[in-house]
Amino acid sequence: MIEAVIFDLYGTLVHLPGNTQPYVTLARRSQSYQLRDALRLALTHDCAKLDDYVQLLGLPPQPDLDELEQALQNDISGAALFDDTLAVMEHLHGKRIKTAVISNLATPYKAVLCTQGLESYMDATIFSCDCGLKKPDTAIYALALDKLDVLPHNAVMVGDSYPCDVVGPGKLGIIGTHIVRSGAPDPKSNTIVSLAELLVKL
Repeated sequence: MIEAVIFDLYGTLVHLPGNTQPYVTLARRSQSYQLRDALRLALTHDCAKLDDYVQLLGLPPQPDLDELEQALQNDISGAALFDDTLAVMEHLHGKRIKTAVISNLATPYKAVLCTQGLESYMDATIFSCDCGLKKPDTAIYALALDKLDVLPHNAVMVGDSYPCDVVGPGKLGIIGTHIVRSGAPDPKSNTIVSLAELLVKL
């Protein structure tokens, strides 16, 4: 019996039409970290402002920081829900199925949960920048299960990353579902093309 559905955020519930990737821009300027390691710092530390990230990387003051910050805010303000998001959240809420979000993101990107009206639906929110854990580390899914107070086999994880939203949670026994909103879904995997399709599987 499914008692909880855990969602990824971006690419699953919300899309970001504009994405200037300012954290990537700054990460590439680091001489102390490889790009992958620099980005991990952005995702696992609370950097509310880009200047916080600059200091974390040990970079000198960046002359274009104001422009990058403005671009970041424009990206976030342009975020929008996918057409099927609210209807599915309402349906799950009506059936008393618990819902949660697990997302790898930098601190400013958390804002969309509130601005898009999703926060009221969530029984738990797990962000990598808050907990210091990052998908597909199994500890981050265990944290969600603990907050939801459900067993792994009674939970479903839905997201657009196969490694992070199917393989990772699957190691704990959570049922992973890969959402592929464009392109051809893999018939051999547990794949859906819309959130509405998820409801048929519950």
